[in-house]
Amino acid sequence: MRSHFLLGAALLLALPLAAQPGGPLSLTGFTDDIVANGPGPATASTTADMDGGRTPNSFCFVAADYVSPTGATPTSSLPLGGRFTSVEAPFPVFQLADYAAPNSLRILGAGNGTLTLAAPVPATELWLLATSGNGASTFDALVTFTDQTTQLFPNLQADDWFNASGYAIQGVSRVNRDTDNLQSSASNPRLYQISLSIAPANRAKPIQSLTFTKTISLGTLNILALSASPAPMGLSADLAPQPVRVSPNPATDRLAVQLPTPGTQLVELLDGLGRRVRSASTDAAGVATFELTALPPGVYVARADNGRGVRVMKQ
Repeated sequence: MRSHFLLGAALLLALPLAAQPGGPLSLTGFTDDIVANGPGPATASTTADMDGGRTPNSFCFVAADYVSPTGATPTSSLPLGGRFTSVEAPFPVFQLADYAAPNSLRILGAGNGTLTLAAPVPATELWLLATSGNGASTFDALVTFTDQTTQLFPNLQADDWFNASGYAIQGVSRVNRDTDNLQSSASNPRLYQISLSIAPANRAKPIQSLTFTKTISLGTLNILALSASPAPMGLSADLAPQPVRVSPNPATDRLAVQLPTPGTQLVELLDGLGRRVRSASTDAAGVATFELTALPPGVYVARADNGRGVRVMKQ
C-alpha cells in the first residue's frame, strides 16, 4: 500500500501542529483490576469491584473472553485489546491497561491516587477516560510537569456508569462479582471523556503525572486511561524564517527533506506526541531521505538537530 504526504510549504518559527485527535499515553499507578476475563468466577480474575457495591450487588466490567462458571459469555464487552476511538468529539484514541493486571485507578469514598506517564510529553489538551459507580464522583485533578510546577483542575465530575451523556464508549456490559450473573447491554455501562485544557504557559512543559483527589464519599471513581493532544512544536527563537524544500509533493513511500544549509546534519521525524519514529543524516547537499511505508497516518514533524522543523501530515 502506498503512503501519501501533504507537506507544509515553509519553515516557520514556533510552527504549530494542526489540531488533531489525541493519542493514548502509557501510564503507571493503576491500583485495581476491575475487568473479569477468561473462564471462571469473576473474583478469580479481578481484585475489586468497579462500583463499590455491597454484597451481593457489586459489579465488574467484562472482557470479550470472559466465561462464567455456568458457561455464559457476554454479548458485548470492553474492546478487544483495550484500544478504541472515542465517539465523543474530538474523537481521541484511548488504550485501556491489560485486562489481566491492575487497570483502574480506583478511589472508593474519599481518597487520592496518582498516575505517572511512562514517557513525559508536553500537550495542549488531555482527555481522561473515567467513570463512577453508585453515583457520580466529584474530584480534583492536579497535573505535575517535569519542572515540578503544577496546574489544578478542580471540581471535575465522572458520571455514574449508567445513562449519562458525554461518553467515549457505551454498552460494554458487566458481571455481578458476587454471583457471576452477566448483564449484557448495547447501551450500558458507559465510560466518559473528560477534557483538561493545558494553560498556554504550560504547553511546552512535559507532563510527568496526574494526581486525583476525591473529597466526597459519594460514588466510586475509576480513572482508566489518558489521551493527549501534542503541544505545538516550537523552534529556535533566534532563527529567522528560512525556506525548506520537500520532495516529491505529494510523496509516496519516501520523503526527501532538504535543509537550507548544506553539510551533514541529523534530521528526526517525530510523531504527534514528540516521539522519534525515524532519523536520518543529510548528505553533503543537506538532503535527508525517509522511508515512510510502515508509518501510520497522522501529523509528524521533521526536525533538524539545530531546532528547525517542518510540519508533515501523512494520510
